[in-house]
Order: sequence, then structure tokens, then C-alpha cells
Amino acid sequence: MSFNTDSSLGRADRSESYLLSSILFAEYFDDTLKNQAHASKVLDMHSVGVIPKIVFATTKIPFNQITSRLLDLLLQNVELSFKEKKHSGDVKTLLFYSNQDKEGKTVVAGNVALHLRDMGKRVVFINFTSHSPSDNLNRPKMPKASILRKLLGYPDNRIDHSSDFLAAPHTYLSENEYFEIDTADLSRYGSINELVQEKLSNTSLPDYVIVEFPSIIPNQYPTELVSCIDLHVLVCRANRIWTDADRTATEMLAKFTGQPSVFVLNGVELQAIEAIFGELPKKRSKFRKAIKKLVQLQFLSQNQI
Repeated sequence: MSFNTDSSLGRADRSESYLLSSILFAEYFDDTLKNQAHASKVLDMHSVGVIPKIVFATTKIPFNQITSRLLDLLLQNVELSFKEKKHSGDVKTLLFYSNQDKEGKTVVAGNVALHLRDMGKRVVFINFTSHSPSDNLNRPKMPKASILRKLLGYPDNRIDHSSDFLAAPHTYLSENEYFEIDTADLSRYGSINELVQEKLSNTSLPDYVIVEFPSIIPNQYPTELVSCIDLHVLVCRANRIWTDADRTATEMLAKFTGQPSVFVLNGVELQAIEAIFGELPKKRSKFRKAIKKLVQLQFLSQNQI
């Protein structure tokens, strides 16, 4: 009895070739923001950090360690931005905004607030919203996996919506740290400090005030109130295309406030995170490590001088 090993090997080679061709084809025609370096060029802004796509946890990827370190780097860059602005006030104010809905600004702003609190800072998060607080709890149903959905972006069937990182801020911030205010009440306040003093009454002022507005393209925003905020942080998804409307919106905001925004890239694939961290702390077999070095042409990278 004999086996036609040549034909089976040929089919395997063709399958690998098709897979590689598909990857190269998708990469060539991918106009999304993708990673930190590419997004900085497209947006023409300075990046203060990235947030990874929160996929279902595995024993191979320590997401808590990765996200904690990325938040450390994000806050270091934020502090550097304050130093460059020569900020001298007692209270530092940050605006987190997005051009469109579902960019993840609430998740990013909430975790920044939580990280600051864990560092011993007094934080207040003011979320201006045009919807009811219960809307934050409505999780989207997980779609069936398909190549088309992955190519088009969210929703992604790998996202772990039960992750603590994606929880609503009111579930982990106290009543004195998190406030939701309807945008219809914006006209009542002349400044952020005035609003904070009203909410906190006689208690001491916080070290940081984090403000979130609804997406700025479909919604109006108070330019005078925004102008009083020290640092404007745009949150945008890595798997979205930057359009002329996005560019116009951010340029108009910069003209009204007299200062350019910085940005946080959200939902970045883990492969792109390695450009910041280097090798991620992930368990790989010797075979997978060899394949990765072959793809990246890094066989000599371990040789000492």
C-alpha cells in the first residue's frame, strides 16, 4: 500500500499560499488607523497612548498586566503634556471625546479615572450624556463569526464584554467620583470648576477632573466650557477609517479652543502593542517562536555583539 504524500503536501502548500496571499491582500487595502505610528501620521496629532482590543482571556495573555502598563504609559504622556503646557493650577482637567459614537471613550476615560484613584489621586469623572444611565448596561449581542465582520471591524466575536475593563464607570467609581449630567443642563454652568464645586459642596477639590462629552460630529458641544479644559483627548478606534468629516471636526475644535488635541487609539490588535512593549509576555512554543522570527527576519536578533 502506498500513500500519495506529494499531493497532500501540495495541497498544504497551496493552502498556506492562499492564506498568505489573503493576509497580504487585506493588509494592502487596509485604510484603517491600525496602529499608533500610522494613526499619528493620518490624524496629524500626538498620541498619548493605546488601549488593546479586550478579547476573551487566555492563560497565554496577561491582559491585566498589559492594560495596567499601558495606562501607566498613557498617564505619563498626559503628565508630560501638562508640563509642556506649563500647567500651574491645583486641578488638572481632561476632556475625553470622540468624533463618532461607539469609539470607547467612556471605557478609556473610566479606566484612566480608576487608575489615577489607585495611584492615590482624588478624581472626579463628569459624563455629559444625552441618554439614560441604563443605556450603558445594554451590551450588544455577540454576532456569529465571519471573515467579512472581521474585515469590516466591530462587532468582533472575540470581544469579552464581561471583562472588568469594559464595565460601566458607575459600577467601580463612587457617588462622589462619578456624575452623569444631561447635556440639556450644560447652559447652567460657566466652567468645569463651578460644576465640580456644586457637586462636591464643601469637600476638597480633586486632583483631576475628567470630562466626557457625546460624540462631537452628530452632537453640539459648548465651546466656552470646552475651552476651559486643560487637555483634550480624542479617542478613536484602530479599525476605523479617518474621513474628511473627522478632520474637519477636530480642526474646528482646535480653532474654538485654541489648542490641538492629543489622541488615544482604542481597540488595537495585540500584534501592534508589541511595537510599544517589545515582545509581549505570552507563552509560545519553540515552533511558533521560530515561525515568528522567520516572518520578521529576526534569526540573528539574539546574537550578542
